[in-house]
Amino acid sequence: MPNELGAEAINASWYMDINVQHAWTDRITLSAVIPWVDSTRSTLDEHDNINRHTTAAGGLGDIRIAAHDWVVDPAQQPH
Repeated sequence: MPNELGAEAINASWYMDINVQHAWTDRITLSAVIPWVDSTRSTLDEHDNINRHTTAAGGLGDIRIAAHDWVVDPAQQPH
C-alpha cells in the first residue's frame, strides 16, 4: 500500500569493519575491530509528499578491543 501512495522510502547503508590482530605469543593474542557506517534515507510522505527529502548519518560504531589467552598451552597438546 505505501508504494501506491507514492510513499516509498529508500534506505541505503554501507558498512566497513577494520580488523587488526597481533599474536604476542603462541598463547596470547590482542585484537581490535573498528566499525564504520554510512546510511541515507529518502522519503516523500514524511514531509510534503511532493519533494523527496534525504537525510544521512555516518560515523564510527562501537570499537571492540579484546585479549585472548589459551587456557591450555597449544604447544603441549598432541596434533
